[in-house]
Amino acid sequence: MARHSSVHDGPTTRDRILDEAASLFIEMGFTRAPLSEIASRLGITKAALYYYFASKDELLIALVSPFLDRIDELLTQSAETGVNDVLARRALLSRYADLLRSDMRVVSILSRDFNVSSHPEISPRITAHVASLIELLASADADAEGMARASAAMTVVQRGLFVLPGEPAVLRSMPQDARIELVLQIAYTIVESHDLSRSPL
Repeated sequence: MARHSSVHDGPTTRDRILDEAASLFIEMGFTRAPLSEIASRLGITKAALYYYFASKDELLIALVSPFLDRIDELLTQSAETGVNDVLARRALLSRYADLLRSDMRVVSILSRDFNVSSHPEISPRITAHVASLIELLASADADAEGMARASAAMTVVQRGLFVLPGEPAVLRSMPQDARIELVLQIAYTIVESHDLSRSPL
């Protein structure tokens, strides 16, 4: 007997829901975006959407968790191998930038929507990521300045990937790869200049 396909078949519809949710959360914000609009844009019923996600919160967690999991993996690997010299810190910043680039829509939702970044299931993970990145990027005996530089370098990478309103044309027109390379060079300089200032003559 032939098996008829339906909205409940396989992961395809689930992936489409996540994709449309990401677009709508960026467009309207998480709080204002209704599940009914996601269903309407996909041409499915709201009941069909609830088959995959019982609530908007569950949909949000499913959308951002894979990205946060990849950050967890990077931090765990870096802690295991150690970030003890200039090359290791550069490698960590570069890999971090690559992860951010891998899902810029989710990064945009996390960084621009306070209702997402402050979500009780998301906020603790972001806070832990920030603390771990700063600790890894700063040298083992880092003082307040060293910690501040590590924090600033991380922020430069996070914000530097996005084209911001009001940026000069020379930055807006820069190819993405060139922009990222420039941002990373600035981040490296921020972290490493503190090491140089503390080196014996």
